[in-house]
Amino acid sequence: MSEFTDNHLLEMLSSLDKKVRNKALTSIYQENFLAISTYIKKNKGKPEDAEDIFQDGLMAFYEQVVKGTFKGTSSIRTYLFAICKNIWIKRLRKASSQREIYGKEEDFPQKEDLVLDLIITEEESKQLASLLDQIGEDCKKVLLLYYYERKRMKEIAKTLGFANEQVAKNKKNRCLGKLKELAHRIPHFKPFYRE
Repeated sequence: MSEFTDNHLLEMLSSLDKKVRNKALTSIYQENFLAISTYIKKNKGKPEDAEDIFQDGLMAFYEQVVKGTFKGTSSIRTYLFAICKNIWIKRLRKASSQREIYGKEEDFPQKEDLVLDLIITEEESKQLASLLDQIGEDCKKVLLLYYYERKRMKEIAKTLGFANEQVAKNKKNRCLGKLKELAHRIPHFKPFYRE
């Protein structure tokens, strides 16, 4: 949960002090990147796509705040997610017109689908963040590296200082077990993990 309210963040983004603006941007990043990254990866994106789209979306949002065109009729989270989602859809459409690999235009999410997707993704993101905090820092790192950054076991072992990839795999399986056990206690939980 952010230490700042949306109104406070908007004031900080309009500040003349660069440190204050950067603190606001960092807070927005920490609160919103996971949901946007999850959406992009679920929709044919790679981790680097998620980073690019998020940066583009955050800058577009920041420019709107500075110009006074963001009216605050929705939360920063909802608005930023919609910006990033639209940028990603445009990129997919552009790629499909260059190389017909993404299907027909009607296969893409339509504007009326955006609100439902947004609600589901935000709720899932909150649930996942809460569960990851409960399973411990080591488990959180292993699962994020494996499922969200799509690292191989060999890379995870090296990054986290495990003896070998089998140790990393065993740790990942134990941590996933913990995550599933916690997830089953939440009614109507939609799991994020994929076997």
